[in-house]
Amino acid sequence: MCIRDRVSTQSTGNFGSTMVKTEMNLEAPDMRAGYDNPEQGQAAEAAAMSLQSNLDLEALPIRAYLDHTVVPVLMQGLSALVKARPSNPTVFLAQYLLDNDPEKN
Repeated sequence: MCIRDRVSTQSTGNFGSTMVKTEMNLEAPDMRAGYDNPEQGQAAEAAAMSLQSNLDLEALPIRAYLDHTVVPVLMQGLSALVKARPSNPTVFLAQYLLDNDPEKN
């Protein structure tokens, strides 16, 4: 952050006292400058995004949480189940979900 001070003085005429006025100009850092250590910066960004993603999931209502986390892989599993029509569909679906877990891949 870059701070520049500009000080001006005025005589008030009362017993020679002086009023000091300070004006500060704050400038935002140049975000294009990058990180001192790009690898650490990218790792920090990834960790922050992961934490934010987890917090966002915990704050979602039930339906939105399921739509975001379970429904996509479940729909794929149900589609595969309908195509295969196995004799034990629950075992087939359970195995499909375990094999296609997005957290594992």
